[in-house]
Amino acid sequence: MESHIPVLNKNRVIAEEKEKLKRVIKAGLNNDYNKVFSTPEGVRVLNDILEMTHLFKISYSLDGSNQSDFREGERNIGLKLVKKMSSVNNATLFKAFKINLKQEYS
Repeated sequence: MESHIPVLNKNRVIAEEKEKLKRVIKAGLNNDYNKVFSTPEGVRVLNDILEMTHLFKISYSLDGSNQSDFREGERNIGLKLVKKMSSVNNATLFKAFKINLKQEYS
């Protein structure tokens, strides 16, 4: 049974290294989101994506088709992007919301 201990330790070390690498990649990706969407152009693109995903609109469709399901799927992508941006840069997200809400209610 003692002969398995080095193998288990090796597997644990490999698993820990994989987790470290995932954290580094995630941190780098968060930095990329921040760089891209912090620019004025990035805020406009973020706003456009949120608009395309119907984030600020009702996804229900009266026509009885699967349109509601399709729109809800699009909306879910917008929600995931909002969640990502809220963990990266709230100021950028608020700018995009402000632009979108101005367009909706003007």
